[in-house]
Amino acid sequence: MSTHTGDGYYGLKEEAPFDRIIVTCGIDHIPPPLLQQLRPNGLMVIPVGPPGAQHMLKVTKKQAADGSFTVARSDIYQGGTLSFVPLTKLGESGIVGTHNGG
Repeated sequence: MSTHTGDGYYGLKEEAPFDRIIVTCGIDHIPPPLLQQLRPNGLMVIPVGPPGAQHMLKVTKKQAADGSFTVARSDIYQGGTLSFVPLTKLGESGIVGTHNGG
């Protein structure tokens, strides 16, 4: 077993690509680094929305025959909202805010 300490917004590039990514903190957008690290035909589950009212999304990344990618999103909680702790931003001296608004 191994552990990694860092800012989850940026994923873990050196271990990518991933078949599955599960995000357990709320954010108002899907972090581009996580989409980049998701393998084609991969699946991500992530709470997305404003603080205290996130929608639980299933995000799938598909690769077309021409090499281009498409991303499909679906709400897996039938439009209901949930409240998750925010995805915080890690600076050199510790937590320096959140990644919302990015």
